[in-house]
Amino acid sequence: NSIGYNPEETTAIAGHPLLSVLRQDTLLAEADLKLATRSKTPDWSLEVAYQQRGSAYSNILSIGVNIPLPLFAGNRQDRGIAASQAQLAQAETLFQDSLAQHQAELRMNFVEWRSLQQRAQTLQRVLLPLAEDLGLHGDVAHWALHRACRNLADWRRLHDSLWLAVNVRP
Repeated sequence: NSIGYNPEETTAIAGHPLLSVLRQDTLLAEADLKLATRSKTPDWSLEVAYQQRGSAYSNILSIGVNIPLPLFAGNRQDRGIAASQAQLAQAETLFQDSLAQHQAELRMNFVEWRSLQQRAQTLQRVLLPLAEDLGLHGDVAHWALHRACRNLADWRRLHDSLWLAVNVRP
């Protein structure tokens, strides 16, 4: 009954829905930053139009060039880039904090599982044979079954799909 678990490995919880959403938020913030950075470079555009007007007027060909120049970058583009950088830093921090929280929770649950596993082995190896020797085996079994059923009733309030399996030894 051993589980191969490395508490430092993040792939065990990488598929958690909350972490997936936070990772997507980080990717979106990175894309916004790239877009804000690109707004500092001018976009050139060329327009060509031809108009056929009636026979009383001559036809018109017009050509236009549009070159937006970021003259006051500090007022618009730099502020947009700074805001995008702040959003990216916030998204990355939120992701890292959530990842660390989930890793800590996973470690804690793993340690608790290992402790319960060791307690069960001690019970089987030491306490049950002692109870048999003292003639208390039936009383211990009754107490354990009653306790397991009570715990199951408490857990079922949170999760409907839990069930209890009992191994009975003659």
